[in-house]
Amino acid sequence: MARSLGYQTDLMMIRLLGGVVQEYPDHVVARMPANPQAYTLNFLLLPEWPGDLTGWIDRFHAAFPECDHIGLGIDGTDGAVPDRDLAGLEVQHSLVLTADRLPPRTPAAEFRLLESDVDWEAALDMRVASNVDHPAEAYRAYARGHLTAMREMQRAGHGGYFAAFDGDRVISGLGIFTDHSGLARYQTVTTHPAYRNRGLAGAGVHAAGTFALDRLGARELVIVADADHHAVGVYRRAGFTDTERQLQLARWPS
Repeated sequence: MARSLGYQTDLMMIRLLGGVVQEYPDHVVARMPANPQAYTLNFLLLPEWPGDLTGWIDRFHAAFPECDHIGLGIDGTDGAVPDRDLAGLEVQHSLVLTADRLPPRTPAAEFRLLESDVDWEAALDMRVASNVDHPAEAYRAYARGHLTAMREMQRAGHGGYFAAFDGDRVISGLGIFTDHSGLARYQTVTTHPAYRNRGLAGAGVHAAGTFALDRLGARELVIVADADHHAVGVYRRAGFTDTERQLQLARWPS
């Protein structure tokens, strides 16, 4: 079991999404067989910085022969990186923010749970419109699969995907899910490019978090963001505080 909230909820989400988590004395294998190229869902989690990264890279390849990337998580909370050879891996820094209550706010828009097939297709269109980093067709397939998995989790009572609309068009959306352990984790806070800088992300975080606290029995809300991303400020203003720094070592296909 991971000791950090970031990785605890990463593993929780992998299980809820239908993945596999295997615990061993010296590491954890987190695997999403349906999506082996998703580096955030397929990795080895180590309890601390290892003495020899090269050996763990070999173990990753043995555990994930179908993966093109390398992913090693370090189950710490302070984000410290020792002065050592990283064996060609890149360090990813994430910030783990938490809240056990949310301050009242005047919403910038009304967010509601998605219901119909039309709702979910509109959410897919918003996700695709927000993509700037990946080939369009490949990203649409990935986003459709992710939304389908979140829809199934919503049907099973583990949370839901909330969205704000302009007519029939989804303009902002996000998920929040729990295994009913008391922790709830946010997923994919996204706003359509034409509707950014209007307070929608903060409104969505508040709406989904309130739902999790009031309806899902959550005691702590967890959100993870790139440490240098502007979204961190949005989450802080929504009532979240910095709790941990998360590290993952990665190498991507060339």
